[in-house]
Amino acid sequence: MIQNNLFTRIATLITGIAILLGPVGCSAFQPKMQNVTINSVPSGADIKVNGQNLGPAPVSLELERNKEHAIVATLGSRSSVRQLNSKFSKTGILDVIGTIFFLIPGIGLLTPGAWELDSTNVTMQLGQ
Repeated sequence: MIQNNLFTRIATLITGIAILLGPVGCSAFQPKMQNVTINSVPSGADIKVNGQNLGPAPVSLELERNKEHAIVATLGSRSSVRQLNSKFSKTGILDVIGTIFFLIPGIGLLTPGAWELDSTNVTMQLGQ
């Protein structure tokens, strides 16, 4: 009887810990960087991201998820500017919900994984 009661308490403790630690900071396990592809219309425009020249479009690169990025496309005398913003990711939203119930998932909200860029395929339209 005593062994059975001890076993039940240990099983309850392990289950409780698993429930509390299962959703812990899921955003903390997401990558810091996000793949982004930048195209231009017409194609071949020179692309700069955050002031760094990346060459002619199309360009693929990894950008930090939790920061804003300035994109400039230039072709001859024509140019286009776009701001790539970050927003809460689905994982970040789940961490917010988890924080309401367990508090611990809030740790993930402090990491870049709680964010995502608002677009992963950017097309820069250059006027006439």
